[in-house]
Amino acid sequence: MHAQVSKLLYLTIGENKGAPRLFIESDRLRAAGLDVGARYTPVYDADAKRVNLIVSDEGDRIVCRRKRADGDVPLIDINNQQLGMFGTGARVVVAIRADGIEIELHHHTQREVERVERLLQELAAGQVSTGEVCAGGGVMAEALHVGLARAGVSSKMRFAVEMEPDYVGSLNKRCAAVTADTLLVQGSMQEIDLSRLPKVSVLASGIPCTGASLSGRAKNKLSRPEDHATAGHLFVHFLRIVEAVNPTVCLLENVPSYANTVSFAVITSCLREWGYTVEHRVLDRSLGAFEDRQRLVMVATTKGVDVRFEDLVPAATAPKTLGELLEDIPADDPRFKRYDYLKAKEVRDIEAGKGFRQQIVGPDATSCGTIGRGYAKVRSTEIRVACPGDPNKSRLLTPAEHARVKGAPERLVAGLCDTTAHEILGQGVLFPMFVAVGRMIGNGIQRLRSAPKILPPQLPPVDLSPRAALGQLSLFAA
Repeated sequence: MHAQVSKLLYLTIGENKGAPRLFIESDRLRAAGLDVGARYTPVYDADAKRVNLIVSDEGDRIVCRRKRADGDVPLIDINNQQLGMFGTGARVVVAIRADGIEIELHHHTQREVERVERLLQELAAGQVSTGEVCAGGGVMAEALHVGLARAGVSSKMRFAVEMEPDYVGSLNKRCAAVTADTLLVQGSMQEIDLSRLPKVSVLASGIPCTGASLSGRAKNKLSRPEDHATAGHLFVHFLRIVEAVNPTVCLLENVPSYANTVSFAVITSCLREWGYTVEHRVLDRSLGAFEDRQRLVMVATTKGVDVRFEDLVPAATAPKTLGELLEDIPADDPRFKRYDYLKAKEVRDIEAGKGFRQQIVGPDATSCGTIGRGYAKVRSTEIRVACPGDPNKSRLLTPAEHARVKGAPERLVAGLCDTTAHEILGQGVLFPMFVAVGRMIGNGIQRLRSAPKILPPQLPPVDLSPRAALGQLSLFAA
C-alpha cells in the first residue's frame, strides 16, 4: 500500500536535444527522501504508463539543486528517451509520497486515449456505440443513425435518456436506432445515476430551449436563460453526463440564440479543457427540409476524429411547395374551423405594434415557419392550411403532414394521438439536417479508420503507449 501523498504536481513533458524532458522542483521532494544530492533510480512501466522514482544509495541518478533567494530547492531533471512513453508535450501527474515518487499520465490525457481506443475497437467489431440525452421521440436519434450509415459507419444505440413516458414508449416502438439492447432511461438528466450509463463513442443531446429561445425568455420574463426554473441549470448536468460516458464525439443542438448564453460558453470551455476540439454552426432548411427552422449545432471531437462542417451536404431534396406534402382533405372536413379569436388577436397585436401574425397558407407555399412543441394548441403564429373556397376557415397540419414538412419518417408518430405526435415532432429536429450531420460525423470517424498504423484496430496492439496513442494523433487527419 502506498504511503500518503504529500503533494501532487501537474506538469508537462518538454523536450531537450531531441529527447523528452521533465523537471520536478519542490521542497516536498525532501519528504520523499529526495533532498539535494540524494540518489534515486527511475523504474519505467510502459504497460501501466507509469514511472516510479525509487530512493536508493545505489541509485544511478542524483537530485540536483535549484538556487533561490530563500534557500536551495531539490530539483529532479529526467531527460531520456524512455519518457517517450508519455510523449513530448503530454501532461503528467507527479505524486510525491514518503516512499518515493510516482509519475502517471494526466487523467484528462488518459481519457483521450480511452476515447480513441474505444472507437477503434468498435470500428474493428463493426458497430459504433451511440447515446442520446433528451431523446424525445427519437427524431434526432434515427436521423443520426441514418447519417452514420450513409458514411459507411454502422451504429448501435446503447442508451437514451428522456423524462416523458409517452415519448419513451414511442421511441421504443418506432425509432429504428433503438434495439432490445438499448438502455431506456425514463427520467430527467439531473436525477439519473450516471454510473448506470454505458460509455459511448457518439453522444447527442438537445438541451431544452425553453429558457434560451426568444419566445421563452419573453414569456418567462428572463434577463438571462440560466434564470429559467427548470431548464436554466441543465447545462451543468449535460457536462456531468459527458464526463461520465466520455464520448469520442459529442453533439449538441439548440436554438441559434443559445450560442450567446453563459451556458454555451461554459460548455465549450469545459469541453476544450477536457481535450476536445469544439466547433459550431447555425444550420437551416437548405439541407433538405420544408420547414424554415434554424438550429445551432455544436460538435466536439477528440483529436484524431477529423469532423469537418465543410462535409455537410443536403441529405434530401426539399419539396418545392406545401401541396406536395398535404393529405387529400376535402373542404367540408370538420378539421377546417373558424378561428375568429385568433383573427381578433392578430388585430390587437397589430394595433399594439407587435409583430405577431397568423400564418395561413395554401398549397403553393414554398416554406413554412417553425412549428413548436405546442402546435396542437392552435397558436396564432404557427402554420395553418387555408380552406379551399372558404377564407374564414383553416386547419392544422395533420401529424403525417407535420412529419413531412420536417422531412421525418411518418412512422415515428404513426398511431399516436395528435397532441403527442405534434409534441414529438415540434420539439424534434429537421430530419434531413441531422442525417447530414450524422454523415459528417461518420466521415470524420472514417478518417480515423483510415490511419490504422497509429492505433491498430485490434486492441490491445503491441504498442499502446501514450506516445503512440497521443503523440502522433495529429497524423490521423493526414
